[in-house]
Amino acid sequence: MATNPIKALGYDESVRNLGNQAGVLEALRGRASTLLSAAALVTSVLGGLTLVAPATSQTGAFRGARIGDWAWAAIIAFGLVGIGTLLILWPWNWIFENDPVQFVTDGEAEGLDVDDLKGELAGFNWSHWLSNQTKLNLLYWVFRGGITALVVETVFWVLDIRAQ
Repeated sequence: MATNPIKALGYDESVRNLGNQAGVLEALRGRASTLLSAAALVTSVLGGLTLVAPATSQTGAFRGARIGDWAWAAIIAFGLVGIGTLLILWPWNWIFENDPVQFVTDGEAEGLDVDDLKGELAGFNWSHWLSNQTKLNLLYWVFRGGITALVVETVFWVLDIRAQ
């Protein structure tokens, strides 16, 4: 049994940190999926108004809908939301757990007691947390960019509709 409460507390905290981090990643992925759904809805509704609107030429002849510069800019912004969502949903190399057989085998080979093993595992968990957090911070910036792209896309569609 463990006799060092400080190492046990450190280990428990490291496990809790990794579990919380995994939850944050899943929440971010859910929000990214919602962001892509919102962008698709904006593109469907506002883009539909732009792209299906018939027009006439200067001579009065009927012509199909045109895709103006604002519409192209909106389509590009939608593409950026899609790429950002793909980056967030991509299965990057995340580490939220340790191999229990490996650490028990290594601990026995090194003659570690439970306290020492928990201390080493707390260190491993912390290094995993730091590695994960670097990627997670980057993905949050990607998400912020996706939100911005959605707002810009909406504005571009509205400007395109007004230009017609």
